[in-house]
Amino acid sequence: MSFPVSPIRTAAGKDELGEERYPLFDSATGGLVIVPTTVNVSSVASQAGALTNRSGTITAGGSDQQIAASNSSRHFFFFQNVSDTDMWINFGAVANADQPSILVKPNGSMRIDGSFLPSGAVHVFCATTGKSFTCKEG
Repeated sequence: MSFPVSPIRTAAGKDELGEERYPLFDSATGGLVIVPTTVNVSSVASQAGALTNRSGTITAGGSDQQIAASNSSRHFFFFQNVSDTDMWINFGAVANADQPSILVKPNGSMRIDGSFLPSGAVHVFCATTGKSFTCKEG
């Protein structure tokens, strides 16, 4: 649907909640579309807090490594693969080089914040010992 830049205000009506509504012309159908004059928007409040550093290196290539314990208070998670080798992340279960683990390519990153964050332990898998990653949670 496309609408003109400025709606043509004609006979205003009130909806069942008593809010004024004005018709807009729908150029695709040639009809009128009634829309509210106000829009309710909800937002998620930002949250300040300290970050815990979980950065490190792969201690044993080719095997799972837990990098963060389960955390039901986790509100933010960041992981960056700062190596030249693929890494795989999983939450709440062992990581491996396949699904359901999440592939993080060399120099790639993953950030999770908002209304849902996995609270399970965080695991990483990389084929090569000594490869570095940066990880923060809060």
